[in-house]
Amino acid sequence: MKIRIDPLDKQFSLYIRSRANWKCEKCGTQYIPPTAGLQCSHFVGRANQQTRYDDKNCSALCFHCHQYFTANPYEHTEWMRKKLGDKEFEALNRRANWRSGKVDKKLIKLWLDKIMAKEIQTDDKPIKEKKRKVCAHRGIVGVSCFMTSCGWKKPKKK
Repeated sequence: MKIRIDPLDKQFSLYIRSRANWKCEKCGTQYIPPTAGLQCSHFVGRANQQTRYDDKNCSALCFHCHQYFTANPYEHTEWMRKKLGDKEFEALNRRANWRSGKVDKKLIKLWLDKIMAKEIQTDDKPIKEKKRKVCAHRGIVGVSCFMTSCGWKKPKKK
């Protein structure tokens, strides 16, 4: 059964990939946004609502690394354990097995809006510039538009 992707999934995926500075967290391949080559990979599957929007559960992986980990779950587990550390890895597993009511998507949307705005305002990574203008075609702040009809370019640093 295919899981439906809603606008919140797209926003969360954008957050995970931009958090990694559009670089595969396993092999280090750098991507230019937007791209389908870099994916938001969920360690605990997206069907699990408790960890679907948990940023500790997700990594930005290129298509090949994502496929590799899907085919090699033991290596994926060891990689995630090393990435998170034992304590956080065990906490993620507890959250994944916690059975509670529905996930509050409105609250998650508020959190994503807040954290994305904060990332755009930081200068610690080259892809995330201070908020200046939003491209009308993509609605993404801080990167040049790839639509030739738009003509908006990322402002140059002074």
